[in-house]
Order: sequence, then C-alpha cells, then structure tokens
Amino acid sequence: MKKHGVRESANPEDLFGGSNSPFVQVDKPAKTKGKFTWGKFSLCVLVAQLLCEGFAWIMVFRLNMLPTVWLVLMTAVFVALFAVEYLLLLKKDRRKKKKIPVWRKVIAVILAVCICACSLYAGLFALKVKSAEAEVTTDDSSQIVAVVGVYVMASDPAQSVENLAGYNCAILNSEYDAAYTQAAVNEVAENTGCTVNALPADMSALAEDELADETSESTDATPTPTPTPTPVVVTQTQAVTDTSVLTTTPFNAPEDMAAALYNGSCRAIIMNETYASMIEETDLYTNFATDTRLVYECDITEEKLAVLGMDVPDELGTATEAVGDITTEPFILYLSGSDTRSKLLKVSRSDVNILMVVNPSTKQILLVNTPRDYFIPNPVSSSGAKDKLTHLGIYGVDCSIHGLENLYNCNINYYGQLNFTGFEALIDDIGGVTIDNPKAFNSQNVSGYSFASGEITLAGDEALAYSRERYAFSDGDNMRGQNQMRIIKGIVAKITSGTSVLTNYSSIMDDMSGMFVTSLQSSEIDSLVRMQLGDMASWNVESYAATGTGGKAVTYSMRGTNLYVMYPNEDSVAKAQQLISTVVSGGTLTDADVQ
Repeated sequence: MKKHGVRESANPEDLFGGSNSPFVQVDKPAKTKGKFTWGKFSLCVLVAQLLCEGFAWIMVFRLNMLPTVWLVLMTAVFVALFAVEYLLLLKKDRRKKKKIPVWRKVIAVILAVCICACSLYAGLFALKVKSAEAEVTTDDSSQIVAVVGVYVMASDPAQSVENLAGYNCAILNSEYDAAYTQAAVNEVAENTGCTVNALPADMSALAEDELADETSESTDATPTPTPTPTPVVVTQTQAVTDTSVLTTTPFNAPEDMAAALYNGSCRAIIMNETYASMIEETDLYTNFATDTRLVYECDITEEKLAVLGMDVPDELGTATEAVGDITTEPFILYLSGSDTRSKLLKVSRSDVNILMVVNPSTKQILLVNTPRDYFIPNPVSSSGAKDKLTHLGIYGVDCSIHGLENLYNCNINYYGQLNFTGFEALIDDIGGVTIDNPKAFNSQNVSGYSFASGEITLAGDEALAYSRERYAFSDGDNMRGQNQMRIIKGIVAKITSGTSVLTNYSSIMDDMSGMFVTSLQSSEIDSLVRMQLGDMASWNVESYAATGTGGKAVTYSMRGTNLYVMYPNEDSVAKAQQLISTVVSGGTLTDADVQ
C-alpha cells in the first residue's frame, strides 16, 4: 500500500537511508563549490551601485555648488534607491520560501544599470565642471599675454619668417612693450639664423610733459579740424645688405612704423598685433590690413619671458582687491570685451567696458557702461597724459581698471575678460538671450543682420552683431553701449531664472577655455552659484550709460596723429558715481533713477 507517494517497505532501512529509500530519490544533488549563484550576483550588483553612488556623492560634494538641503535630498535619494535594489534583488518571502520571480530580477538589473550609469555621469560631470572652472580662474603662466606679429607689404616677396634674413625691421620704442618686442626679435632672429644689430633711433622719445600738454587740449565738444595728412618720411640711416644680420630700427609711434614700411625705409614691422588696429584708426593707413601681410606670429607667454629673464610689464601692480564674503558684501566686477577672436590676450584693446555693481544682500545689480573712446588719463603715464579707454587695455587689464576707478571714484574688486568667440559661445550655451529692443535697425558693421523692435531672442552671432553695431545710430557709441547692457541684462536674467546654466555649466566652461579669464576664485564662483540655487531669488537689474561728445585729439598711445575720441560728459560721470555709491551702500534703484 502506498501512502502519500511513499512506497511501503518492511525494512526500515529502505525508508531512512537504504538503497530503496524513497527519500534518496528526491534528494537534491550537493552544491558545487564556488558556483555563481543569484545571491552572489545580487551582492555584486549592490556593491557596484554603492560604489557608483558614493563616487557621485563625493564629486558633487567637492563641487561645492549645491546648497545643503540639495545635498541632503540627494543623499536620501541614493539611500532610497539602494534600499529598493536590495528589496528587489534579495528580499523573498521566508514563510513561503518562494524563489525571487524572474520579473523582479529583470527589473532589478535594469534599474541597477540605470542607477550606476546616472551616478557615474553625475560624478564625471561634477569632475569636469571643476576642471573646466579651474581653467578660467587659474592664473596660468602658459597663458598668452600678447601676440607680436611680423608685417611686410603685401607686394613683398617674403612669405614666411625664414625669408626675413637681412631685413631692416621697425620696432616700437616703448618701455612697456620692450619685453614683448625683445622676445619676438630673438625668435625671428633664431628662425632666420641671423644675429641682431639694432640701429639708433633718428627721433628722440616724446617727453611725458610734452605729451601731457598735447593730450590735454580743449575739451570742446566740436571735433577739431585736422589738416590733410601726409605720410611721414623716415630716412634709413644705414643700408643693410648682409643677410646674416637682422636689423631693428626703433620708432616712437605705431604710425611712424607704418610710414617707414610704406615708404620702404624698413622692410618689415615687428610689433604687438594690438597696434595694427590702432594704425587703422588713422586717416593715412585705414587699409593697413589689406596693404600688408602678416608673415609670422610670436605668442608671448610668461614662461617664454622667464626664459629670457624678463617679466610681464606690471608697472601698476594688481588693481583689484577681493571682498571677504562675496555672498553678503557688495562688489564691483569689471567686464572687458576683448577685440580678438582666436585668442584671449591679457594685453588687448577693450571694446566693451562695463562695471557690474552687485549687492547680494539687496539683490541689486547696476550695469555702468563706459564708451570705448572715452578720453581719460592713462594710468601708465606719469604726467597724466590722456588716452582712449580702449587703448588702456594694451597696457594690461590692471591699467583699464585703474583708469575706470579714477573716473568713477570707486574700488573694482574683480574682472572678467571675454573675447568675441567666447561671447558667441556663452550666448549659445545658455540657449540664446531675450531682450527688449527699442528701435529696429539693420546692422551696418556686419552685414546680413536685421533686428526688429520689441522683444527679440538672439543667438550668439546675432547678439555679437547687435552689441557691436554703432553705424546704424546717430549717437553711435552711446547707443552701442546701451545695447551691450541690454545683452548683459538678458544674460543675467537667463542665468538666474532656473537651473539650466548649472546643467550646461560644463559646456559653458569648456567653451570659455582660452576665451574667458577672470580674477574670481573658484570658491567665490561656487559660493555665488550655491547662493542662487539656495534661494532662487530674482534680481533687480538696472543699467546706466555714461555719455560724451565726439572730437579729435592726440592720444598717449598714438602720439603723432589726431584720433577720434569721446570727451566725457561730466554730469553723466557724476551721476554714475552716485548710482554706484547707492548700490554699494545698500540702496535699491528704479527705472526712474537711471534715466
């Protein structure tokens, strides 16, 4: 008789261990030692997830941009996800002793892969952000501080630097540029296999007091009439026929070097490329770019100067002084727009000059624009000789800062320099910028752009064309300055309105590398981001543009030619001073205040 599936046996051994025992037939085979089981796999998955989550958390924590509440929330999410994975992978009903269903295993594995991938992405993203941020905030000695070019006439047979052997090269007799020029001359001589033979200058340097008298002409708003210009003829003091010698002849002003090149007294010019644009400002050499050919560029870095035992000119010293707590104390940031595209140089003309006065406590921002042609004292001149504001940039950012501090009687705490390419990239990275354009116009500075009146959204190239335009307006530079501030206001509104900038932060920093540099420390930028993410407060942004009237005068940088300048309107300067003081002292501004 069979009971419950067990066959009868008179022999107890058959029931409890004998060869005929039914229990022997249902026993499972012994487990193979070292067999990879689901339990072991689950533990590996959980460890992998824990490591990935830990990596992400550490990298985000080191980023130091997220408010504490965000970090707590992220920690809670990581713990919850780990708990969910544990339940899916290992938790089973002990009473029923059921196996974990296949569908749970599939879901657990897919979820674990997603969590690990997202955690790794977040950690690597934070690491990349920190690295990219360091590139724009670190004072790198390998950064290019200036580019010295070698120019010949377009008709000259020389096609490269190697063809310059035996040439007589014009150089600028400038103490400030001496280090850059010497480094470039040495490099040209090395490439040509020549020795350097410097000839004495025919002209003596213009005395500082004499220049001060010339640049302190009447500030009458009416442009000063100038006689028809005639080329300056420079007589070469020595004919150079020895191709083993590179001859350099110093001149007192960039336009004098151009005259020597045009009349054949010198076969080449070795000069800071910034001066090329300045030469084109003169009435005689407006076509300098097409009349000449650039055959060589020498990138000047602090490292290269150090090898020669030279330093970057720093006659003025560091102009900025950081505040103690950037999230509570008011500060002023100088925004400088460099007129370069391919490289951001510490020494270059500043076509955009905006002071951003920020009070974090009152959430008030004031943008003060100063026209590029403002005729103000150049700080490098011991006699107070005047220059165009844009020219101050060729003596370094500290020179521009000192000039603006003296103009507005304020202390500038930080600076940020951005070139054209970086500006375009920034606008595109934040998804464009929306502004309220008061007047429709067609761009004349760069053809092909039309801007309607009212609210418009601009991409990077459009924003650049919009902010550079001056020929379409009767009050040219004044309107250009106002348009530039509209763009800045649009940028501020965009980056403070949500988290899109944080998600695109890495791309922004990558695109800014080599195109943007700032004296802000990484910790200060992190603090500002953390503050904004913490309260998501809106800011009151007002703008004011200093005004003036056009005229012509001799400038410190171009000592032999009358150039277009803008004489400052003293009333507008005084009002800018008052507005800056109001924001710094904790006051708030309205639209009526900046009219």
